[in-house]
Amino acid sequence: FGEFRTGKTQLSHTICVTSQLSFEMNGGQGKVIYLDTEGNFRTERIESIADRFGLDAEQTLDNIIVARVFSHEEQMGSIFIHFIQSLKRSKQC
Repeated sequence: FGEFRTGKTQLSHTICVTSQLSFEMNGGQGKVIYLDTEGNFRTERIESIADRFGLDAEQTLDNIIVARVFSHEEQMGSIFIHFIQSLKRSKQC
């Protein structure tokens, strides 16, 4: 939520990439859930940001789960579902 054209989407896309950087590069070495409320997720932006940080663009995109949501209830439901799925996967390892 914020003013139009202030860089919110750019920041979100950058976080999607930088959260996957190694711990040595101050990243989180993780996966990301992107809750898209406006239909503005752009794979080409992720690819260019990944290239800038020296990451494989395809692998970076594979580590981003995009969920298009239209309400607060859908946002919370998506977070809960992906959290539970993540817990199940971690227990299988």
